[in-house]
Amino acid sequence: MNYAPYIHNYHNCTQIIVAAMLKRLGVPTELVWNQAGFGYKDEGDYVIVDPYYTPVRRQLADDHGIDWVEACSPEAGELAIQLDEWLALGRTAGVISDMYELPYHAYYRQAHDSHAVEVIGTAPGGYVVCDHYYQYVGPISRRDLIAAMESYQSRYGGYKDVHLFYLARQAEQNCTGASFGHRRTIQRNVDAMQGRPPEADLDETMRHGLSAIPVFGEKLMRLLETESEWLDLTHKMIKEVSFTRYHFHVFLSLCGLPELAGKALEASQHWQVMGNMVARGLLRKEAKSLRDRIEGRFARLLEAEADHTQALAGWLLAHPDWSMPER
Repeated sequence: MNYAPYIHNYHNCTQIIVAAMLKRLGVPTELVWNQAGFGYKDEGDYVIVDPYYTPVRRQLADDHGIDWVEACSPEAGELAIQLDEWLALGRTAGVISDMYELPYHAYYRQAHDSHAVEVIGTAPGGYVVCDHYYQYVGPISRRDLIAAMESYQSRYGGYKDVHLFYLARQAEQNCTGASFGHRRTIQRNVDAMQGRPPEADLDETMRHGLSAIPVFGEKLMRLLETESEWLDLTHKMIKEVSFTRYHFHVFLSLCGLPELAGKALEASQHWQVMGNMVARGLLRKEAKSLRDRIEGRFARLLEAEADHTQALAGWLLAHPDWSMPER
């Protein structure tokens, strides 16, 4: 099979692997990436911002009949053995690593960051990887891959141990027609943005919905004022929120709702512009001086989010029996 990199500007490095795997399994990805909530938690020095109210792996199992199989361990060597077993069975695997130890990477031995690659086969002395995010397909030695996994564990293991994953189909399930529940997906997003996320097992210490966005904004301004070292992580979270709004725009377009889709896209663009300004402040070490501009963008962003949620809620009230036409 030809494992050309899957190129998409609105996925992080893990999600782009998942999307590539799903496409090989025949799952329509526009029906997977459709969550556009907002959760916020203040952890003191840093914040957690999460636009997903349902774990993606649960969404895959419940809506698409796809199992997310994961192996997790603090020992990279043990996981390499598991990786070998999966590859011998003809599977490919997503592998979490530190890009600092990836020899093909432009920032090899220059910068640390968690990064996921897909291992698609074996090669003499190691493996063949497909790095969709950086569009690289080629060999990597077993020693280098284990070093990248060990480096991840030493720097980020406190958050989550190094891990591998693959996707597998449970059984055939129709998720392309009316059975998918397109209206229910819209309703769940509205509930989430109105502060009523649908999952009962969410972190109860997180704030959810529109009311949480200005609280995050106040914290972001303080992080900018102090030029916090946590701004890089915050920037990544802002990007992820932007991505979810873009994907929801694609989903709404698929539903034949261009006006609502346009509002989702507008919200995505506001998050993206604000994230770019935060990144610029980090790169040029001028985050504090950009505070006023970012605050102005944040006000427009909040207005766009409120307008979108209101429009979605109004549409749901006006179309209580709507369902996606069969194609």
